[in-house]
Amino acid sequence: MRRKKYLCWKIGILFFLLSFNLFARSLSLEFSSPILEKRGEFDRILLPDCELTGEVGRPELPVFGKTFLLPRGAKVSQVRLKGFELETLPSSFTIFPTQPQYPLSLIPREKYFAFDTSVYQSEDLYPGKVFELVGIGKGKEGEIAEFLIYPIQYQPKSGKVLFYKRIDLEIGVENGENKERKEEYGNMEYLIITSPPLDTVFARLADWKTKKGVPSKIRTVSWIEANYPGRDRAEKIRNYLKTLPDSGTKWVLLGGDTDIIPCRYAYAMTCSANIHPREDFLPSDLYYSDLDGNWNFDGDTIFGEVEDSIDLYPDLFVGRAPVRTVSEAQGFVNKVLTYEKNPPADYLTNVLFFAEVLWSSPYTDGGVHKDKMERESFSSDFNITKLYQRLGNLSRSSVMSAIRNGQNLLNHDGHGWIDVMSTGGTTLRNADMDTITNLNCYGVLYSIGCWTTAYDYDCIAEHYVKNSRGGGIGFIGNSSYGWGSPGNPGFGYSDKFDNRFFSELLKNGRRLGEALAYAKIHYIPFSRQKNVYRWHQYQVNLLGDPEISVWTKRPCSLTVYSPPSIPRGGGRILFQVSYDGRPVENALVCLQKGDESYDRGLTDEKGEVFLLATPQTSGDFSLTVTAPNFYPRERNIPVVAGGYINFLGFLLNDSLGNNDRIVNPNETVFVSPIFKNAGDGIVENINLILFTSDSLVRIVDSLSHIASLSPGESVVVRNAFCLVTGEIEDGHSVSFDLRVRSNQEWHYKPSLLVGRPNLKIYYAEVKERPSRPGEVKKINIALSNLGFGIGHSIWARLISIDPYFMVLSPESLFYGEIQPKSVKRISDTFLIAISPSCPGSYQGNLVLSLSSEDYNFFDTFPILIGETGFSDDLESGPSLWETGGTGNLWHLSVRRAHSGNTSWYCGDEWTGRYNNNMDCYIQTIPFMVEANSHLKFWRWFKVPNYGVDGIYVIILSANRAETLDFIGTGGALGEGKVIESEWCLEDYDLSFLRMGETIRVRIAFKSDNDGQTSEGFYIDDLTVGGLPPEIPSFVKERVKPSFLPYLFLFPNPTKRGLFIEVKSQADLEGGAILISDAQGRLVRRIPLLGEERIYWDRKDTNGRLVPSGLYLLFLNKSSSVVRKVILLD
Repeated sequence: MRRKKYLCWKIGILFFLLSFNLFARSLSLEFSSPILEKRGEFDRILLPDCELTGEVGRPELPVFGKTFLLPRGAKVSQVRLKGFELETLPSSFTIFPTQPQYPLSLIPREKYFAFDTSVYQSEDLYPGKVFELVGIGKGKEGEIAEFLIYPIQYQPKSGKVLFYKRIDLEIGVENGENKERKEEYGNMEYLIITSPPLDTVFARLADWKTKKGVPSKIRTVSWIEANYPGRDRAEKIRNYLKTLPDSGTKWVLLGGDTDIIPCRYAYAMTCSANIHPREDFLPSDLYYSDLDGNWNFDGDTIFGEVEDSIDLYPDLFVGRAPVRTVSEAQGFVNKVLTYEKNPPADYLTNVLFFAEVLWSSPYTDGGVHKDKMERESFSSDFNITKLYQRLGNLSRSSVMSAIRNGQNLLNHDGHGWIDVMSTGGTTLRNADMDTITNLNCYGVLYSIGCWTTAYDYDCIAEHYVKNSRGGGIGFIGNSSYGWGSPGNPGFGYSDKFDNRFFSELLKNGRRLGEALAYAKIHYIPFSRQKNVYRWHQYQVNLLGDPEISVWTKRPCSLTVYSPPSIPRGGGRILFQVSYDGRPVENALVCLQKGDESYDRGLTDEKGEVFLLATPQTSGDFSLTVTAPNFYPRERNIPVVAGGYINFLGFLLNDSLGNNDRIVNPNETVFVSPIFKNAGDGIVENINLILFTSDSLVRIVDSLSHIASLSPGESVVVRNAFCLVTGEIEDGHSVSFDLRVRSNQEWHYKPSLLVGRPNLKIYYAEVKERPSRPGEVKKINIALSNLGFGIGHSIWARLISIDPYFMVLSPESLFYGEIQPKSVKRISDTFLIAISPSCPGSYQGNLVLSLSSEDYNFFDTFPILIGETGFSDDLESGPSLWETGGTGNLWHLSVRRAHSGNTSWYCGDEWTGRYNNNMDCYIQTIPFMVEANSHLKFWRWFKVPNYGVDGIYVIILSANRAETLDFIGTGGALGEGKVIESEWCLEDYDLSFLRMGETIRVRIAFKSDNDGQTSEGFYIDDLTVGGLPPEIPSFVKERVKPSFLPYLFLFPNPTKRGLFIEVKSQADLEGGAILISDAQGRLVRRIPLLGEERIYWDRKDTNGRLVPSGLYLLFLNKSSSVVRKVILLD
């Protein structure tokens, strides 16, 4: 290949620190079509997800509450209406006036109809404001701006109604922190609280967490007690923990048993078991996790009552190491380090289910629950051993044998006590957990058994975790009674928390303490009263390390590229992580040198990350790379003196192609590498050579040269290399060998990602449903680009291949550009005609043809004809329902209602009680479902603690009856008390149903014959409908440490203009380059369209040349600000 010498711009990079905190945020809201109702002579306008205004006597209109997260310390300087889509509703309206409300226990003395004449005779719009900033609160991640949005504007005198279909707000923000600032070493993400001499043992664990990229610290109980107030040790520790979430702390390990770190006893309800004097006071480490309030608002001696206003949401993820001695702490730490760093591979996909028949009458087989859990959460990658009482293979010895063989996940569905786990006629006891030997093959055990995790006693869970040569690294269980539903395996309260934990762990990929916290979060709306849900919020605890990433596959080994040395001058250092030749995204890479230098980051789609090294002395850096289901990689990298040519990245020039600075298939690309001499000596006569073994890329020009680089000097070698790509798949990563040779050689392995658009229908919305034969319909289509390349000049053409559908207009719609991994919707619609001969219930398909430059795509979407979904507020009678069964008492009642006046009630209207031996139901008439439907309804109930009284939620279709849930009594505990739940919304995902499938919803009530009854169940406001699609995960913002954009200015100083190279691992579209003078006055604003090269011609906003002097340049994107200094001669 021919050697070429390029003219290189020398760059002197000057860093200047200045606070610049002015930026703008955008907020876009879209509203569904209004729902119009008549209320006597008045009209009511409702909008989905909106509340109603509450000024008595004035028009009752929809209002939408919206919160918006801002950086910590930020203030809103201004809010303006940036854009909107407005329509005038046809007809004239007399809007119903808001009426006063009264406590349910009071009867108004006289009837009074509120009507504000001055408003209703006015020609002014009401409410007269489209938005309102009502407050700014403090959240865990920053400040929370609170808005009220008024999408309906009403002119009372004329009856005119304006509807804002879309509202775009621009929020001016000032004085906020840079949320993406580099985490300093000393920031604490993981905290261990313990006491001497255990702190010296836990130091090994803290060092490992820090080394892998989770900065950790240890605080002793004595230090906390000396520095923080509180009524007792527990409150002092909690008051200290309250100071941590705002500083980035996420994980807390309580390093000690209750004599070191006491438990807080919380009260949820009275269970009436009358078996143990402590049964209603639940040891709860949620006290150290939910840090709002003091957990004793009413000031008595009981914590956690409903009156104490407990938030229940976790601020920290907490686990406990229940150790008392150095040897116990050593065993705990050794097991965690073995599990995280180098566990045997063979057992990590092993799962053990051991399940009893919980009750013989009614027959309740825990194995049924385990089989259901397997179907819902466990993939085929797992090897599941099932020891079930019904199979005759469950015993103490069979469980012990299975544990010795190595089990990563264990689930116990059986009875228990403080020192007992029942195994179907036999039992596991503390001594068994102490002596079982499964060295290095440690796992996580979840038990629904009673009292197994009563860690204020010497419980069996502690023995499982503290066995130094066996047992496991985590145990989740109950500190008092577990609750099951006799005759309904899988639907008991303990079953529900068990199910949800494994769903969060295995389907959502959460860490151990995080999975338990999110399982509880799911049930917080149901936990606001004295009930069994609240009981579980308190009593289910984790004994183990909350930050552990649980293995869910057989582990593999990473390939990590790192430079052989790091220059004494430091700088941004490239690391690359791959497996089997493919890049690994989201691997955590951590570079540390004692207390001198610490940086960490997540790899991008190319498996690359740049980390900042700032050595102050000679010696070695430690590099640690971790990723889920991969063994960690660790190595040392020495610091060297002398000249050091450090590679800082590539700039791309594809001007011979589509000029979008993304490598596309079949494109010629010029590559400009960026280098800096990060050492302390000059380097001369530098030769550059680029290689690749990738057969899909041809390097046309592989050689270049740099004359010299002085210490601290940087250079962009313009168009140094030339590549020609072939027909390459989207997302393919091309790996290169880049060799830099002078009197020594530096070797780098950068990569480039090849992108092409991949266009799909994100959603297609038929306006004004339902669709009926003979109608003309508008269809709005949003597109997603799943590829890594930009979709340029996109045209969409709608095609009908169905005899009942005809596309009327337009021939095609223009979508313009769609950025990689993003979604775009335009307001324009297609118009289709539905044939009058189309069946009344029908599903057909339309085809969308998409073109983007040289790429063509086709996608189809279904159209449903006929009524879909179901909605009934039960104010218009039972015509949409059927009812029947034994002892049927279902009827429309005025005793209670969630909305309006009536609801379904299964009980006697006069006595307010149901009977024994009932088996009756209500069910909807048949209806078709849309895709991704949800069933929602509100329910109120009061039933005894004991027994099996409750409702079954069932989906009936032509081929099956699917039971979604059982809601009711708590299980086999004492009599005399009731479980009561206020009105609460139930929400069930029906995505398992086919679009267009015809179903019924059945709610069946059953009561046993134990002589115990109560008020029973009320059902109101039942709906089944499709939900709007969520923003897919690939377009959601990801927070990555140390991922600030980088600016390269050249020439600088300059007499004329200068080039500004912008390079970032984040999307910069919507940001801007801001240039101000030394006094902070804005000189020029240059919008950013993405990663690019910009030329500033030394002119201000008015086109005038600016004088010589010092100027400040800022790259401003959201809350990320990067600053540079410009010197104009």
